[in-house]
Amino acid sequence: AGGDNMLALIAQSPPGTYDLVLSDGEFVKLLKEAGYIETMDPNAYNMGDLFDEDRKR
Repeated sequence: AGGDNMLALIAQSPPGTYDLVLSDGEFVKLLKEAGYIETMDPNAYNMGDLFDEDRKR
């Protein structure tokens, strides 16, 4: 039910509406086949800055 709703929302939304989705494995395959998953370049993100607040605890 939840995954089907997610697929419907993504299919009806303009590109760029969702930056990130959390999905079960079975739906990741469907998202990939539909062309909704884009490769991310890890070099484009400074991973050291992403978790700075957590390291201070």
